[in-house]
Amino acid sequence: MWWVSTAPGSTARRHLRDRATEDHVQLLSRFTRRILLAYDADEAGRSAAERVYAWEKAHDVDFSVVELPGGADPDELAREDPEALAAAVVGARPFVEFRVQRALTAGDLGTPEGRARAADAALGVIAPITMRWWSTST
Repeated sequence: MWWVSTAPGSTARRHLRDRATEDHVQLLSRFTRRILLAYDADEAGRSAAERVYAWEKAHDVDFSVVELPGGADPDELAREDPEALAAAVVGARPFVEFRVQRALTAGDLGTPEGRARAADAALGVIAPITMRWWSTST
């Protein structure tokens, strides 16, 4: 897993070979409000990306997800094709957008029932965010 912290005028990268923790997020939040998360393209990496939502709110940071080409491992891509890694970083998508798109593409959009299930899954991503927003803004 790669965490990229972008502060005005500089970029710091930290490669975490082990699982990222809330302590990492807390430390990064001292230096930046924008954190880019590049995960391994395997299922474990994708699942890891989903636990950061609570950290985003708890530490007042914005996460974006860097999707790596061709199932690449972040460490390998950085060594073998740094230009591809840089392009992926530039194309990072907001965390919520990533999760909604993931929910939609997991469904069978070829049938009304499949579209309904995909929409329900996407709403499952958005609903907790909406509920937290309403509870903190009133």
